[in-house]
Amino acid sequence: MDLPITPLRQQLEAILHPAPGRCIRIDFDLAERAGLTIVEKRIPAVDEAQNYKCAQFVFRTILAEHQLKSNSGFPHDLFDDPDTFLGKYNYHRVLVPSEGEVLAYVAVGERYVQVKHMGIFKEGKVISKFGIGHIFRHDIGQVPLSYGEKVIFYARDERR
Repeated sequence: MDLPITPLRQQLEAILHPAPGRCIRIDFDLAERAGLTIVEKRIPAVDEAQNYKCAQFVFRTILAEHQLKSNSGFPHDLFDDPDTFLGKYNYHRVLVPSEGEVLAYVAVGERYVQVKHMGIFKEGKVISKFGIGHIFRHDIGQVPLSYGEKVIFYARDERR
């Protein structure tokens, strides 16, 4: 599914990624006015156990898919070749997400698909962890521009 460039996505980019390399300091009122619902506020570095990113949130915290994670984190294959990597664990692309399925926000080139962000589909919305920061509930298209121009949906074989 294509993710068009919209004023909302541009606004989210400014709110969530104000400057490269900076810690996310979010104006929560502004984020909520932009349509994000804060599920959990996380303060990076205060609680080291919470300093994980979107893939760990989806596969470890929500889906309890511990076999996907290695000792050093998630393999680069997940981000650089998601179809092949997830296929090894019985995930495949679907056209429309159903409850509990995985969304991968991607940048696409002539010879690559690179995952920029991941979330889980719950109750008609996406739940995702933005960086090492906060967990949000949002519509499929409510992500910063830097999270890619397409979204791919993945289902586990036994779920469909």
